[in-house]
Amino acid sequence: MANAGRGSNEHATMQIMKNALEELDRLLESRLSEHLQSVPDAAQIVASALARNHKIALRVFQERGGSLEAVRHTFSASLAQMERVLEAKIGSAHLSNTDMMQHAASTLYQSRPRNRACRYLSAAAAAELLTHMPPVVLANFDANLVEQDPLAALALTRFTESDEWQDAYLAALAKLPAQSFELRAPTFRVFDRKQLSLMLEGSKRTLKPWSMSHCREAGIIVCITHDENNPPHLPILLFTALFYHYLFEIARAGESLARHIVHQPETAGAHVAAIITSTRRTHSFLHPNIHSEALYWEDALAHMNAVFPALNLAPYLPLLSHGDFLGAHSATPLSLNIVDHLWDAALDQKKTGGYRYHFQEAFWSETLWRLRKLWRDEATHAVLHSLELDDIAFTEQMFEKARRPRTFFAHAKAATFSLKHRVRRMLD
Repeated sequence: MANAGRGSNEHATMQIMKNALEELDRLLESRLSEHLQSVPDAAQIVASALARNHKIALRVFQERGGSLEAVRHTFSASLAQMERVLEAKIGSAHLSNTDMMQHAASTLYQSRPRNRACRYLSAAAAAELLTHMPPVVLANFDANLVEQDPLAALALTRFTESDEWQDAYLAALAKLPAQSFELRAPTFRVFDRKQLSLMLEGSKRTLKPWSMSHCREAGIIVCITHDENNPPHLPILLFTALFYHYLFEIARAGESLARHIVHQPETAGAHVAAIITSTRRTHSFLHPNIHSEALYWEDALAHMNAVFPALNLAPYLPLLSHGDFLGAHSATPLSLNIVDHLWDAALDQKKTGGYRYHFQEAFWSETLWRLRKLWRDEATHAVLHSLELDDIAFTEQMFEKARRPRTFFAHAKAATFSLKHRVRRMLD
């Protein structure tokens, strides 16, 4: 009878663990459970993360009205107030002409975070690349831009040129040595939407609805004026959040290249090209670069809160910086990640239950660190030193390490590493 009881308990435990993995897949709209079977303690770790998520979600729901509609209304009111704060600090909410957007970008850039050494393509190297590989669409529209501002021209080619041109360009970029990259800060350029739209007529390229992008190898944020007939809602708030998000993203890429050049200067171009193409190979069930995207959003919102305290982002920051990446457990989960609500409001998303991408990437990242039994600083270090890896390679690397038991000395080394990073942050 005792053996029968043990067997029954083991079966019940296995079923609970199986349910936890299935719940993770439901919440993330993924198929991760099949990958987690061979990771030690995976089901227990996932069950613990889900239980914590559920507990905090219930608390936040109660604090913000107790219903889906009440929570949405609370987020909407908070975002509208943030928009008013930024409009008073930065100026006009209308970013439909280059002068207005240049002013807004300059204001944000003056309060940019301090970065360690970053390396990007020099203007001379960019000009040489574009001379040997002249852009077709861009040249037809503005033949002088390559000569006048080769870095701006290079940043625009990602919108204007064909896939075949992009592939050939990346192959040429991958051959460049360290001498083609210079130490400098990331920067930005402002472009007129009407001119770009004319440029893209007849091509297969379209402009992103959020009117911003980036060029990692040039270290440039690409700011595009808003459509005056159909601007995004909360334009200043969306612009500010995206500007700092991309600023952190290109800064991290520049820092990664600077580190790489110290040890392997001859493969500098190949390293940058690998970072750029890392988005091409990803899990079919999650968006690309989930492991780094979550980090960039954390950095961006924390920096916004430091620069503009009146935004009162503090109530949301624990949800971002300490792993409380929430989603309600219901038939249609609602994200409690403020970036998802910004996306919903600004771009008028018509998704059942609201946008959940940022919750999903952040929750999966946090779960992955738990599976690897990493301290927070170790997790950040793992991401920033793996930017050249696509999601599949990165996840496989994490799973492979998670399958190995961690020794006492490894735990001690991790604790020392975390302490050193915290001290350095305080000194910075």
